[in-house]
Amino acid sequence: MALEGIRVDVRTDIKRAIAEFRAANDKISRVATVRALNRAAEALRTETGREVRKVYNVKLRAVREATRLRRASAQSLFASVLVEGARLPLVEFAARAVNPWNVKGRKRRPGGGVTVKIKVSGGRKLVRSAFLTSSTRNNATGGGSEGQLHVWRRTSSERSSLRTLRSISIPQAVSNDAIRTALSAVAGNEFQKNFEQQLRFLTGGTRG
Repeated sequence: MALEGIRVDVRTDIKRAIAEFRAANDKISRVATVRALNRAAEALRTETGREVRKVYNVKLRAVREATRLRRASAQSLFASVLVEGARLPLVEFAARAVNPWNVKGRKRRPGGGVTVKIKVSGGRKLVRSAFLTSSTRNNATGGGSEGQLHVWRRTSSERSSLRTLRSISIPQAVSNDAIRTALSAVAGNEFQKNFEQQLRFLTGGTRG
């Protein structure tokens, strides 16, 4: 299954920030910049989890697993948070079976589907013709593993033809306008704060 990806850069006006501390020499400024970029990237990764979970009903684990840091160095004054990953299985969104067919002691008849909650502020949505169960077949499609609980839908009249249903990916979630705006602000603010702290520390001021 193809992965989707998006990158959130730590961007700021480095020249303006350095100009505020003209007394610092180039070497100190570069060290301060690298440290500030990397600290800002770490804060950005943490904030990505918070912002995504304000909008989408996903686990923090899923966000952490989908993000990784690209750190700055003396040779590359650039840092970012790379967000990658395939679409998340519907079972991750608090899936609940409606009148499930596979309840012990219940007459076997079609279930009422599965409800899921994708957004924090939204209600539960019904996925018709879907059911919640563990696969016992090796030929289930859509990324579902044998024995793993998922929301499934049959792809044909064949009993073993199952497809795992999925929703958004973490990269798609981060593409949300409100989330991107919040993260851009965090990146700039965290860089500026840490840059000033590091310059004071490296020039003998307060500890960074």
